[in-house]
Amino acid sequence: MPALREERLDRALAAHQAGRLDEALAEYDAILATDPAHVEALHLSAMALLMRGRPAVAVARVRLALVLAPDAMDPWRALAHACQARGDDAGAENAWRRLLAVRPGLSAPVLSLGRLLVRRGALAAAEALYRTLGSLIEAQHQLAAVLNERGAYEEALEVTGRCQVQEQTPSVSTLLNRGFALAGLERPGEAAELLRHALALDPGSWPVRANLARVLERSGAWAEALRVVEGAGDHPAAAVMATAVLPRVPVSGAEIDEARIRLRRGLAALRDRGAFLPDPNALGGALAVPALATHGRDDTALMTELAETMRRVSPVLGHVAAHAEKAPTGERRRVGVVSATLARGETAHGLVALVEELRGRPELEVVLVAPGPASSPAWARLVEEGTREAVLPRDILRAQKDLEALCLDVLVYPEVGVDPLTTALAHARLAPLQVALPGHPVTTGLPSIDAYVSADALEPPGARAHYREPLIRVPGLMTCQPRPQPEAADRARLALPEDATLYLCAHPLERIHPDMDAVFARVLAGDARGRLCLFRAPEGELTRLMGARLAAAGVPAERLVWLRWPRPGIRQAALKAVDVVLDAFYWGGGPAILEALGVGTPVVSWPGPFMRGRRTQGYYRMMGLNEGLARTQEGYERLALALGREPERRRALSEQLRDRAPGLFDDRRSILALADGIRSWTRPA
Repeated sequence: MPALREERLDRALAAHQAGRLDEALAEYDAILATDPAHVEALHLSAMALLMRGRPAVAVARVRLALVLAPDAMDPWRALAHACQARGDDAGAENAWRRLLAVRPGLSAPVLSLGRLLVRRGALAAAEALYRTLGSLIEAQHQLAAVLNERGAYEEALEVTGRCQVQEQTPSVSTLLNRGFALAGLERPGEAAELLRHALALDPGSWPVRANLARVLERSGAWAEALRVVEGAGDHPAAAVMATAVLPRVPVSGAEIDEARIRLRRGLAALRDRGAFLPDPNALGGALAVPALATHGRDDTALMTELAETMRRVSPVLGHVAAHAEKAPTGERRRVGVVSATLARGETAHGLVALVEELRGRPELEVVLVAPGPASSPAWARLVEEGTREAVLPRDILRAQKDLEALCLDVLVYPEVGVDPLTTALAHARLAPLQVALPGHPVTTGLPSIDAYVSADALEPPGARAHYREPLIRVPGLMTCQPRPQPEAADRARLALPEDATLYLCAHPLERIHPDMDAVFARVLAGDARGRLCLFRAPEGELTRLMGARLAAAGVPAERLVWLRWPRPGIRQAALKAVDVVLDAFYWGGGPAILEALGVGTPVVSWPGPFMRGRRTQGYYRMMGLNEGLARTQEGYERLALALGREPERRRALSEQLRDRAPGLFDDRRSILALADGIRSWTRPA
């Protein structure tokens, strides 16, 4: 009998290795029929069952093998793979750890466990694990990827530098990780060069191609980014990504219109051909296209079309949690605030104030939800003060699962449409009530959002038509921004011209619409002492593109003053040192404009048709002033020149601003109204 079993095992192994799984399973089963405790047949048949898509039976067999031989290595490996196939990550992690306890010197299980931990979002644990493998090149590759995921780009650069030395000829993994780190450090030119090299080595690598396209698009080379994506041929994610590639600094209104037409046609093509991506992570940047809001157009229909198309292409985005279909129960409402902005350390005074207000109400329990790693001091302070946190993995499906497991009654999404993961989560129904805030000042376009909460003072008449969601208007500004505290800095210290009239457009370059270029040129033509000040983009190519665009409109390079976006105190000093601040068309207002008003610098604004272009008007009206507001584009130019050339008029407005601006800051009315609503609102019928 033993000899017969060994013959059967040899035949089973031969069939297994040849891919004849049914034949192999028949032989394994024959062995187990005569010897149910045959450990090798149990674990090998488990692997075959796993390959046949039967993980539950595979787990049962391998567990029996481990009862019989708890110190055997192969069954633990088989159990880890079987648990992963069933979606039992905790079971898989336990199996890998038991295997390492049995055989502590093996590197392959460490790498497998590390990859599992990364997928689960346990980046710190994965990092520690990879470090135990020393200079092993594959561990260094994985370590660099984890460091990039955590935002530790400088250290990722060091690790990939060691990889380059070790490999002599850099591998695709090293080039990809190093390019990602350089992009994170705002060095897109170097990143693109490395990623082009990686793509030349492996033209079929979608991660390399997608990352190169993202770097190129972010640095303004959107046409090259599009060619890179289209070079993937029929890769299932390529058509989706190509649809959403847009110019960050468009050269003209015509280019904006062309880009929007191409987006609409691309979305229609995806629907017409029934494009399907089972993994929503492949949607990438197509989930969130924030550039649309800078175009000065009505985005309601396009945002709705974008949302509907993404849900058709990857239906799992629209997942509905079982608890979310029921009305909240219990005395306390559990509220989740999902914010990449707050997690990453960008300006978020209103969100901090909201979390503090919600946390102070006994009938509410607050959870801070980070879509990806959280690293900001404000986040850390809120957690130290007792706010519960949940840090989600970057994988959309796992993040969806983890957020669902919190069983929240209310989900607050402050910036849907900016971060792809946040936007993906907002597609799902993961709480009975889901609310959007205007961190991204445009409709989400999502049927899963029950209300869009905005500041009443900023919305135009008829604003309801600008949102797919029901619009709820609250008092105040929804910013709760503290009054500016500029550092003591004169023009000389700030490297600003002493003998010029300085007009500063204090917005990121990608928000300055091409319609403003001719306005800048005419203002400078009307003021011989005038200089136009702009903040440089972190990506040097965007600055170059803006300079070329302005030159084409007639703005001489020698009359441009480029500033760096410094820490708040110095930025506020610069806002105080200039003569006039020029608000951007179509997407104006925001923290820098509030700071300018707070330090007494006149701001010229032409209110647009949508809330994002009317915020500065709201600020002025809350102060009871209209002097900085123009009714037409021509009026904007005249007002800018009048304030620039007439020091007395400018001084008079500055005095009024210093007297009245304090009312714009630390205004908690919106926060209180929002907190009251979260306690009492229900989903619309």
